[in-house]
Amino acid sequence: MQLGPITIVRQGKVVMMKNEMTKEQHAEFVTKASADYEPTIKEMQEIGRAIAERVALFDPIDLLMRAFWEHMRSLVGIEAEAEMGQEQNESFALIKFIQTCVVSKTPSSEYKKCEDEDWAFIKQSVAKLFFDSVLRFQIANTAYRTSKGLAHKENDELFFLLVTYWVSLNGERYLNHEEEHLTDLLAPHDETLKRLFGVSGSDIAKAMHKMMVNLVSAPLVFNDFIEFKEKVDAEMGRRLAALESSGEEVTEEKVEALSATVVDDLGLKDKSNEIGGKLFGSDLFDIEKVTGLPATFLEELSLAPGQNSSFFTEGKFSGTPLQRLPTRTHPILKFDKKYYVFHPHLLSDHLYRNIQAVVLRKDPTYAERWNKRQKEVSERLPFEILRPMLPGGVEYRNFQFRGIDRSGAENWIECDGIIIFDGFLIKGGR
Repeated sequence: MQLGPITIVRQGKVVMMKNEMTKEQHAEFVTKASADYEPTIKEMQEIGRAIAERVALFDPIDLLMRAFWEHMRSLVGIEAEAEMGQEQNESFALIKFIQTCVVSKTPSSEYKKCEDEDWAFIKQSVAKLFFDSVLRFQIANTAYRTSKGLAHKENDELFFLLVTYWVSLNGERYLNHEEEHLTDLLAPHDETLKRLFGVSGSDIAKAMHKMMVNLVSAPLVFNDFIEFKEKVDAEMGRRLAALESSGEEVTEEKVEALSATVVDDLGLKDKSNEIGGKLFGSDLFDIEKVTGLPATFLEELSLAPGQNSSFFTEGKFSGTPLQRLPTRTHPILKFDKKYYVFHPHLLSDHLYRNIQAVVLRKDPTYAERWNKRQKEVSERLPFEILRPMLPGGVEYRNFQFRGIDRSGAENWIECDGIIIFDGFLIKGGR
């Protein structure tokens, strides 16, 4: 396939592209793309503001629940990360940008019903905004730097990767490792966490893992509903059959009376409330209800509607995914005195640093001790993780050796540690 000077060839699942521009065509392209730099940023900001204005009209919980279930639907049939594509990325971007708009824009005094055309506008606008962030902006930015004589191949490639990861990368670790990871990092701060919030690092790690599993397992609620319905229907069938065999007339009133008692008689009232709250309400996303974590702690990790107005007013890239999204530092949405989480990766990706920031906001004097204990645990953990995998390995920790430093001079260089195993040397930080 030929698209102008770009040749596209597909071999099975592999797609290859070749740029066959002449020098003259490339120079013309750079000129046009460079001129698009400022208009690209301006248009992205306008799209972001338009999304926020539309989002502010509707109940944020309803919007985010709808976005969550659409994201879950996009994952049906996905067995590995390699199978995820544009649909999954866009549906996750929709969740985090809707929440960003909610906390960054003053909400309407009276919420309207979100019609299908409103939803389509929000979805399409968010998809375009994120697409422009990783493609149109990148092209215009590189061309702009080239036209100004600022191009630097290695730096520009690194910037391209950093922006792409910044906008698109989600899920720093597999979620089943989160509890152990967070427990290890927070354990040295147990005394301070208990003093400030009444919970230990282990308590927080277990609770956060429970919330993540709760969200990942959301589709299982449908299985619970089907199983619940089958039990209730079977019992209703038996009771109606008994009623008919007794010769009594089966009236609509009698059927309603039976259905009103059968759930209680089967001992399923609590299960009915649980399924109803998760499937038709917002209980699935209520982190305080799911985990029992204290509101004083959740408050520090949350933002309420309109609480973070700076996202749309400050910075060159304000209102766009190129700006730091408030969900990075405050992954929890506070609404109507409740605390909600709408995606496990929104919660997990920056959780350790977010907790660190919370602790230091509450007790700035703890900063030096936090850094010291963080250093100790980060130097100790690699050995503890690798030791079972390298039985008989010889460890050397915290030593110095003569070598060439970053300035190119011979000097003493610090090493956090090495492991010698089967003739191989595994080295830690310098």
